[in-house]
Amino acid sequence: MAGKWRTVKFWSKALPLFPLLFFVFTVIEELAQSLSPNRTFDIGDLVASSFGIMIGYFLAEKLKPIS
Repeated sequence: MAGKWRTVKFWSKALPLFPLLFFVFTVIEELAQSLSPNRTFDIGDLVASSFGIMIGYFLAEKLKPIS
């Protein structure tokens, strides 16, 4: 399903690089919020961000032009 996306091998599975990096950035951002006195780490935000990344990836796969 990775199509023409760059992938990385993870436990013998090819994972698309961009969504994976975006997820790592999201986790780092959520963890950094716990260091701020005015912000908190929220697992709900992390789950919502993960769903958004997955939906965006699947839409990009479905809507990209066929060549």
